[in-house]
Amino acid sequence: MNAAPLQLGALNQCEPLGTTFDKLYRQLSARMTGAAPVKPLGQDRVRVENVKVAPALFEARSSGREHDHGGQTGHAWLLERALRAKPSDAQEFDPITVFEIAGDDFCVDGHHRLAVYRAVLGGDATIPVVRIGGTLGDAIAASVQANTKLFLQMNHAERQEAAWKLVKIGHGSKREQAEMSGMGETFIAKLRRLKRKLEESHSGQDWGSLWEAESLAKAVDDDDAEEWTEEKEAEKVAEYVRRLRRALGENIRLHPERVMAALMSILSPVAVVDAVRQTIPADVCLSDYGFLHEDDEEEDEEDYPF
Repeated sequence: MNAAPLQLGALNQCEPLGTTFDKLYRQLSARMTGAAPVKPLGQDRVRVENVKVAPALFEARSSGREHDHGGQTGHAWLLERALRAKPSDAQEFDPITVFEIAGDDFCVDGHHRLAVYRAVLGGDATIPVVRIGGTLGDAIAASVQANTKLFLQMNHAERQEAAWKLVKIGHGSKREQAEMSGMGETFIAKLRRLKRKLEESHSGQDWGSLWEAESLAKAVDDDDAEEWTEEKEAEKVAEYVRRLRRALGENIRLHPERVMAALMSILSPVAVVDAVRQTIPADVCLSDYGFLHEDDEEEDEEDYPF
């Protein structure tokens, strides 16, 4: 059987859906209004092509931003090898968790397994699933809980983003949000203060990932404070440079990859990439330094978008 490329964020999207957590949450919440579930809960079997995906909403490792599917390439490759090694009459994983929205099954937990099924077995294959009920918030919480307790656990930055999702949609008490995300109640309280602040300053708008939300809140503070000039920004950057050099010394120059890995662990890979893009001078052409623009990338690079 011919294998198809694994596409975690593009399985069976036959109708337009939002591309960010905030837009998807509003869109699917509206779709559920007045649409009673019709499928049985619990164990079931469905065709691969009939399971829809909204990774920005249900993939716990996603920051909820556009094109951030939150996946891990190495894990997907291991799953694919494991599935291909199974006998042809037993090519199955543990059931994928799905949630019905207006008659459609959406993958809540098991995005990697679904992508591997699609690539190895094709869309016509039938696979085992477990269909859960409840509210849309319950489904999002189930995804977060599954990824904080199971083998492929989330890192610190991913748990922070998961906590922010739960706080944004108002699902659970402070203690429950802390338990589901694996973060402390003090951190949850901080996120709740951030939410209240944005409700006052950016009501009705998309707040985005935690990093984006904090940037929105900071912009409000900057507007209320004295005027921020380019000179003040340069002074602040110079201060950070001095502090980093004192703390890390030659390690900054000798091991830049460790420095970047540390930043990504504190923030998130997406936040670091965005920050780099914002700070590169406009007159710098990355291709002059051996970097390719996205349009110049080879077509036969890895098929895993995560």
